[in-house]
Amino acid sequence: VQVVTKGTPLLIPETDALITDLPNVGLYIHTADCIPLALWQPTGSWIGLIHAGWRGLANGIVLQVLAVLRERRVSLATLQVAIGPHAHAECYQVGAALCATFGSVPLAIINNATLDMTAVATHQLQSAGLSIHQIQVDPRCTVCDPNLASFRRNRTTLRNVSAIIRKSRCLV
Repeated sequence: VQVVTKGTPLLIPETDALITDLPNVGLYIHTADCIPLALWQPTGSWIGLIHAGWRGLANGIVLQVLAVLRERRVSLATLQVAIGPHAHAECYQVGAALCATFGSVPLAIINNATLDMTAVATHQLQSAGLSIHQIQVDPRCTVCDPNLASFRRNRTTLRNVSAIIRKSRCLV
């Protein structure tokens, strides 16, 4: 998890999560079939983006970001979360080892063959204390939607870009 502060390089390779409370700073990530997950405080100052594939979800990237926000005294009750387009369960066939990795997460494994990353991410968010009302899910599947990049669909090197910006507030 990279906390973006003044002086942070413009490009941050090899990180799956960015958060900041700096005004007028935008964050962006590239994904193909992994989940782009955006977090923001409608009345606060923190924003964040998470690149959450099966490895990141297995390693608790969502929970790690929430822990860093808690360390900075952010109340999770003030957050909103958007789960962006990604490969949905019907298009995300996985092997037995991954089924075992996520087998304890309710509804994560379907027919012992596919992984529902939405269910895993939502479970992690809710286990940290967020309510379902704080979570929005984009219904598009990157594999099914030809307007979105999908490595699973056609081995493309193209990626989808997700971005979030925190604008400074106007004081009148």
